[in-house]
Amino acid sequence: MSPLAAIARHYTRLDPRSLGLFRIVLGVALIADWAQRWEHRVAFYSNDGVLPNHAHIFHMKNEGRVAWSALHAFSTAGEAAVGLAFILAFYVLLTIGWKTRVFQVLSLVGMVSLAGRNTLTEGPGEALAIAILGVTLFLPLGTAFSVDAILGRVRLARETKAEQLLDRSTLHTDAELQQARLPGYSPHSIAAFGALALVSAVLLTNWKLQSGPAWRDGTALARALDVFMIASPAGFSMRDSSLLGPLTRVVHASQWLVPLLLLVPIARGASRGAAALLLVLYGSVYAWLTSYRLFGLCFVAMAALVLSQDTWERWLTRHDPRRARTVIFDVDCGICFWLSKVIRRWDSRRHLLFQGNGAFSSEEGAAPPELSLWDAKTASIVTREMPEGITAKLVEETVVVVRADGSFATRGAAIAEVMRALPGGALPAALLSLGPFATLRDRLYDAVARRRTAISVELGLSACGVAVMRRPVTLKVDVPPSRLLRFRVQAAAREALALIFVGAVLLQGLQANQIGPKISAKALEPVAWWTRATGHWALLAPEPPTTESQLVVDAQTREGGKIDLMTGQEATVSFDRPYRLGRQWAEYLVRSREAEQKEAAAGEREVVGPSKRRYFSRRGAKFEPAEQNAILGGADAFWITQPADGSGAPEVERLFRHARGGGVLNPSIAPLIKTPVQSRPAGKEPPRREPDLQDPPPEEPAQEQRLRFPESPSQE
Repeated sequence: MSPLAAIARHYTRLDPRSLGLFRIVLGVALIADWAQRWEHRVAFYSNDGVLPNHAHIFHMKNEGRVAWSALHAFSTAGEAAVGLAFILAFYVLLTIGWKTRVFQVLSLVGMVSLAGRNTLTEGPGEALAIAILGVTLFLPLGTAFSVDAILGRVRLARETKAEQLLDRSTLHTDAELQQARLPGYSPHSIAAFGALALVSAVLLTNWKLQSGPAWRDGTALARALDVFMIASPAGFSMRDSSLLGPLTRVVHASQWLVPLLLLVPIARGASRGAAALLLVLYGSVYAWLTSYRLFGLCFVAMAALVLSQDTWERWLTRHDPRRARTVIFDVDCGICFWLSKVIRRWDSRRHLLFQGNGAFSSEEGAAPPELSLWDAKTASIVTREMPEGITAKLVEETVVVVRADGSFATRGAAIAEVMRALPGGALPAALLSLGPFATLRDRLYDAVARRRTAISVELGLSACGVAVMRRPVTLKVDVPPSRLLRFRVQAAAREALALIFVGAVLLQGLQANQIGPKISAKALEPVAWWTRATGHWALLAPEPPTTESQLVVDAQTREGGKIDLMTGQEATVSFDRPYRLGRQWAEYLVRSREAEQKEAAAGEREVVGPSKRRYFSRRGAKFEPAEQNAILGGADAFWITQPADGSGAPEVERLFRHARGGGVLNPSIAPLIKTPVQSRPAGKEPPRREPDLQDPPPEEPAQEQRLRFPESPSQE
């Protein structure tokens, strides 16, 4: 390979297996993020929530911008649930790789819709996930580890008889597959460079902006985990850990070291492998210890993206003679033959041989069949005597997997043995061999085995010796000139669109984070604006906040029960507990408070505040009424702030009161309430105050209630 070709390969080509693994990890990340959104679907995606769709659109008009979301068309809680269910289906189908390009587009639309439905909940994770989905849309994510790849390879399979499974010449080589590519295909793409540039840009942005003393002295993570709405439950439990100092330094150094490893074209396999390990560590810290879970999981996914071809070749071709297996299957079972062809193409380590049971005879005096085995030393198939116990009756009833030492497994245990021989299958095989999983495994195998003929017929596969595929498929086909031109035009258009999207995301993202010189590119602004692919990527910059805050909604039900609508327990003022509501609620609480203050200062029509008060008059983050229209007896909402290190007393501000107020914190908390004076421009009338927002009457018995500050951590 020439030096120029090697450089082009380094910057503009990503291994198909890296793309496949990246798709799976990113899909799992999106599903995990979806699960948290599903829990709060009423609050953030319905008109019964904190910001109805019409109020959100009006709020965006006040802000001078518009956010598109398909979920703006869904109003009720039931409609929101249907919309979220569709998005989950898109994520799942993207993860398994069925119609990959189609469902990647739909997943991108779903993520944009989730971020744009309530911009007060939007964080850095959404912008990063959208950018990644958009950039990799121009790459073949379904080429490996996908349903599309399996169906495509089996569709081109040459084997039509069981005996051909022993002949490795029936497998297409990489050169044959490459030769059969249609015009316009190229392993190199601008999008590959864009993906590497996006990883580097986000990391370098964080490294540049995290310039505070806490990052220099290694206390940033410890200080971040002291903040109530930043620490995850796992991070809360590690507040006093001695590991936080070294982790801080590794995380901060990774932000310049990873781009260096990715961009320097030296020792490709080792440098890319080191970059992948650092990205896994970097993403895991944010995903596990903080509430920035989606942001962290995106970096874990990008760790798979940067793995080099050299790394994959070493891992996928490592042969272990101890894992050599011979699979004896029923030749009259269409689904068995089809699965054998699929698994054979997955077996890149040459551990498995597939032998039909047609050589077995139940007649007396018939010669015993021989067992075929792969000999790694001679790189050939050898035969030896069939192990005792493997009879014609046994191989007709179940699949049999023979190990290198002559022992064998049947039923579900045979499936586990096949998985153990495949790349990446050791861990799933171990899990399937555990007690309850082993029982379930065997029952599922027996259920399928009893119906294998019917399943084969329903799927259109051969059954009972009747072959559906009578001749091998031609790999190379003649393409008319008109189609040749169309393929080339499509390829050129794809690369042009990739260049536009990558340029828009990188340029607008750097501008949003105030990195580099100001560059005007109005033509690219709509691309990033409509997709919401740009955002403030920097976290904990220039260092973690020194003040923490929380919302306590002290409520009482009509039956006399007392509850904090944010925790589901009795109201207390305490920062010494883990925050369990996730990043959406953390972003919303801070941003909605800022929006309310901005509306009040500018004399604009209130939008955010009334929507919030209406929501908390009926339900809460951890409280759903038994009846749809049930109204709380009363509630007081308090915004509480204090120094993150706990060095000072908390300050309390009552945001609003509903009906007769709460039942625990009010009115004994009144002496601590701070009521700021809000200035208004001259000529502006103050907004009308709603009747249920009046201050508590002085005659309420303040001495009967007292503010509680727990001395020990309280558990939710």
